[in-house]
Amino acid sequence: MFDLPLRPLKDHLFHPLCPHIPPSIKPHHITLLAFTSGLLSTLLIALSHNNTPLALLFWALNRALDCLDGTLARHRGTASDLGGFLDLWCDFIVYSILPIAVAAGAGGAEAGAEAGVWIAVAVLEASFHVNNFVLFYVAALVEKAGKEEEGAKGETGNRRREELTS
Repeated sequence: MFDLPLRPLKDHLFHPLCPHIPPSIKPHHITLLAFTSGLLSTLLIALSHNNTPLALLFWALNRALDCLDGTLARHRGTASDLGGFLDLWCDFIVYSILPIAVAAGAGGAEAGAEAGVWIAVAVLEASFHVNNFVLFYVAALVEKAGKEEEGAKGETGNRRREELTS
């Protein structure tokens, strides 16, 4: 929702880092590091509320790395649909696990069966969240293929649309 309007600010902040990143480190490596950082954050939240400062540190690292991967890809001219998909997919997984982690961390031994119910609700919500992401992303690719087809007015666009929707 706010990604496109905020992209110039994000790129302005992270672009100066790009020349200092070794060529052997690819944008998808940063995506995976961001994903790992986000998972560590949710794990720390689930394990104990005493880990909150460390969990917040890993969450902040996740957010910073999430900005850097796309900026690096655009800086190097290697941005792709697959890279965008992996970036968003990893984000949605972390966002989906977060309520599960909070429910698990808030449960404690004294919460009993009620904590189990909240964890089940959070897992159900997460499964809907990730599935909806995939559907929305495929819809965006189909729309992109349609725009390419309108621009090219060729058979390739029709074939691409059929491939994406079958």
